[in-house]
Amino acid sequence: DAWDKPATWKKAQPNLGVSVPLSYYAEECTKAKNLPSYESAFRRLYLNQWTESERRWLSMKDWDECGKLEYDLEELKGLPCYIGIDFGWRDDYAAFVLVFPVNGTYYILPWFWLPEEGRRDKRLPPASDFVAHGLVTLTPGNTTDVDAIYETIRECSRKYVIKSIAIDPANARKQAQDLMGEGFEVFEFIQSKRSYNEPCRLFEALLKEGNIRHGGNPVLRWMASNVAVELDGLGQIMPKKAKSTEKIDGIVATIMALGLAIST
Repeated sequence: DAWDKPATWKKAQPNLGVSVPLSYYAEECTKAKNLPSYESAFRRLYLNQWTESERRWLSMKDWDECGKLEYDLEELKGLPCYIGIDFGWRDDYAAFVLVFPVNGTYYILPWFWLPEEGRRDKRLPPASDFVAHGLVTLTPGNTTDVDAIYETIRECSRKYVIKSIAIDPANARKQAQDLMGEGFEVFEFIQSKRSYNEPCRLFEALLKEGNIRHGGNPVLRWMASNVAVELDGLGQIMPKKAKSTEKIDGIVATIMALGLAIST
């Protein structure tokens, strides 16, 4: 049955309109329509429907609306920011993202790298176009060029006030030590729903409200369109690389940086 119809709600909740207000179901249904990641929770918890645990996450309509809101990079100079890094490693994209919180609006500034061998990977179809347009930097070999990321961080530190850096501790402990050795504050962002849920929910809301400025970067848009999230029994979510249609590294890095911005 159609999950957004009151007749279906009544089948699942016979006391609808008695102990449970119809307006409550209507509000929750509207929320599920506006936030794709909440649809699964609404259908499962309120309608007793079996659903998959993974769901498409972001509304590309909202994403594109935020992309129309241009910003001047010069305006960000001297402002505090937070960094999220997804190193990617072998034959994969590496993403480095700055997040600037400015009066309730969050500005996103991304960089992307790809090892030369990764461009030949048939699982990365847009890579050649991105490289040709200068949106992704190719590096030699088949692994992430960590030095290129370090140099970008140094360049950014001369323009912006870097408050802290988030990394995945599972595969970047040495890189964390290197960055701390250069005087940066580094936090290990544990890859769990408990860590991701709050910044993911905030990102959804900011996107819906038009309070994200991402500059329309095509690589980041492609990755945003790929993201699927995994939902647990508590309604907590996190991006799931294995369930997403293509690469999502830039969004993962963005959420990690946003997590720092709201917690430090």
